Amino acid sequence: MKRTRKRSAGNPAASDQGLRLAALTVFLILLALLPAAPASAQTLLDRARAEMSDPDNPLLRISTARGEFHVELYPEAAPESVEWFRSVMPHYSGQTFDHIVPGVLVRSSGTLPEELTSTAPAPEINAGMLGLEQQPLMDDTGRVHDWMNLADRPQFEAEVLMPLYHELDIRDRQSLEERSDEVAARLRDSSLADAYRRLGYVYDENMATRPPRAGSVLLLAATPERSSAHIAVTLTDTPWLRGRHTVIGQVVGSQSVVRVLGSEPRRGSPPAVIYRIEDSSEEDNGS
Repeated sequence: MKRTRKRSAGNPAASDQGLRLAALTVFLILLALLPAAPASAQTLLDRARAEMSDPDNPLLRISTARGEFHVELYPEAAPESVEWFRSVMPHYSGQTFDHIVPGVLVRSSGTLPEELTSTAPAPEINAGMLGLEQQPLMDDTGRVHDWMNLADRPQFEAEVLMPLYHELDIRDRQSLEERSDEVAARLRDSSLADAYRRLGYVYDENMATRPPRAGSVLLLAATPERSSAHIAVTLTDTPWLRGRHTVIGQVVGSQSVVRVLGSEPRRGSPPAVIYRIEDSSEEDNGS
């Protein structure tokens, strides 16, 4: 005789509970995959204020097509540069962060009218505070310091040798051959600050210069005698910019937008437009 298996009707309550648990699990998984809601403008402002090195410093909000971030300016480090930048910052609306070195820095287009760029101050830098007086131009093997960031022999000749020849009043090959030992000695004894001075940079030991580090905002030099309207935001420490460009501030609060700006650009994507740069110093802090 064939034995048949008796089917159990089961427990309806237990079955419903299992379905609810399964649905809840799926919901929680989907919730975890959703992007986090962006922080409110007030939250971003509060975070920025909390990270400021001096609450009395000016605080800017830079709004871009990729989002907004805050910058604490350093008037004690570069008073003329900060004052000039604040006076022209409305003119940055519509400019772009058009130059990107992924993971290193982003730079603005800096296309201001000539009547404004002509009033830009000279770079404001204290070489001593940056350690440039203590850094030798060359090591014992004759290798030039990495911070000079020289790409090739022609650049070495243009930025190191020719300014030294000019300083020593060496004007022809015969003079160079006769004074080659003197040239070699001067190169061995030179610091990075000496090399930059030969290029025309003038340093001020009274400046409270900040080193360019991750999140620094720099007013880039057009020449050793005058700054440009280009601003750069760094994503990593950039010692090769020391002694050449003026640090005017630091990104404070959330760094996420700066990281997006400094990421590898997608093919065909337009540069990030700067909508506006405005002062956040007097905004209500929500207290």
